[in-house]
Amino acid sequence: MNAAEQLDRLSDRLAAEIGRIREALHADASVETDRLAGIVDEIHPLSEKLDPDQARRAKPRLLSLLADLDAVQAEMTAAHEALQGQLKGTTTMHRAVTAYNRPPKR
Repeated sequence: MNAAEQLDRLSDRLAAEIGRIREALHADASVETDRLAGIVDEIHPLSEKLDPDQARRAKPRLLSLLADLDAVQAEMTAAHEALQGQLKGTTTMHRAVTAYNRPPKR
């Protein structure tokens, strides 16, 4: 299998992994990114082995996948910030219940 074929296969895997992560984020499920990072790590050195014609053909898809990765990162950041807010509220409520043995007034 040549570098272009390997890159196509890895690009398919990357697209599927991005989709899986997006579904998990939308379902408020936990997200594991190790596979995503591993695929990206495999793509980078492989892309350097492409000849100019292969690189020209692969570039649009790789740029699209990069945009998808940026979008997933933004979604993960937003989910993290929302979770931090929930945790802060839960911690405040827990402290009030512990200190006064009653929930805080809202």
